[in-house]
Amino acid sequence: MRSRIAQLMLAGLIDSLCLSFAWTVLMLQIVADYGLGAAGLTSAAMLVGIALSAPAASHLARLLDGRRLLRSAASAEALMRMAVFALLATSAPLPSIVVCVSIMNVTAWTGYAGMRAEVAAVSPGTSALTWYGTGVAAIEAVGAAAAALLPLVADMRTPQALGIVTVVYVLGLVPTIVVAGGSPITRPHRRPLAAPGALLRRLRHPPAHQAMATSNPIQKARRRAPSRLKFRKAAGRRRIARGNCLWTMVISTRKSKSCAAPLRRANALPPRAQSAVWETGSATYT
Repeated sequence: MRSRIAQLMLAGLIDSLCLSFAWTVLMLQIVADYGLGAAGLTSAAMLVGIALSAPAASHLARLLDGRRLLRSAASAEALMRMAVFALLATSAPLPSIVVCVSIMNVTAWTGYAGMRAEVAAVSPGTSALTWYGTGVAAIEAVGAAAAALLPLVADMRTPQALGIVTVVYVLGLVPTIVVAGGSPITRPHRRPLAAPGALLRRLRHPPAHQAMATSNPIQKARRRAPSRLKFRKAAGRRRIARGNCLWTMVISTRKSKSCAAPLRRANALPPRAQSAVWETGSATYT
């Protein structure tokens, strides 16, 4: 696991270093050839590409596994990197450069999302992702600073200098293509689409919860009527049971009082008369 994380970190750092170096050179050349407004338009195209990379990465993640996603994104990005510098070297119209920059950032950020998914698959915690993101940001700062200082020692307007930068820009994706071969991310299983006949039957006979949601109040009341009737029957049985218990208690209380009355009267009689009362009471209440 540690070796895999190290490989991913190394590939990400090399790609980010080359990307930030070449991107800074590209922006400096656009400012020199087309003006500051063209640089702002190119930056806006970069942001549009970043925004479009989210749905693109989500769609590709449902179709491809990790290895194919990374290699497809890296290959497309390599082609767009070469195209951007080729257009810059030939002084092509600015709209063509803007379009290529936008597409290049879609592929670049799709690959970046794939690399983060690889890191998360190897190390599920947040530590590895934090180190990866921090390392990429730090190495991009180094690449941008190196590219900003490069015009002080070399003339970047020559085709040879732009060619060297282009080669470095493209070769920075080679480690990503290599480490993509060991991707543990598999293609997600997709549920088969329902046949047209099954879909029509489902529309004609929707499930119970959909029927309840789409029915009118009268149908809802009819559906709820059996449950209400059961509740009322159960409540009635409980009331009858409570009434039976109450009448049982009343009858038992009255019997006990009627049995106790002769006993109280017998105790008030003289001793000789008590035996006759006891015999009469026992013959009456037994």
